Amino acid sequence: MSKSNLYPESKWKIRIENSILYSIDWDGVKKELDLAHIKKFYVRTTDAGPWFTDVWYGLVCDEEEIEIPQGATGENYIHEFSKTLEGFQIDGMNSAENRIFTCWSKDKK
Repeated sequence: MSKSNLYPESKWKIRIENSILYSIDWDGVKKELDLAHIKKFYVRTTDAGPWFTDVWYGLVCDEEEIEIPQGATGENYIHEFSKTLEGFQIDGMNSAENRIFTCWSKDKK
């Protein structure tokens, strides 16, 4: 099974248009995040895999934050956005521990 077909992760849908990240989670909850104000991008890993989602992308803005599971439909938008962040470095993707890995921070550029 490829990452794009993970279940239930693939039920989560995201897209980015005009610097706004649109998200609909697997329960149908909609969120928007203005990426022009991003302050931090992190990867959160858990010890829940392979039985449940164990890698999450976290995006933090001024007063909002969103986590998106690896394998979400539209995950490629997150990868493309990360390429626009100077000094971005992916980290933690092989961890099986409950940890947070900061991949980019506005303060750390």
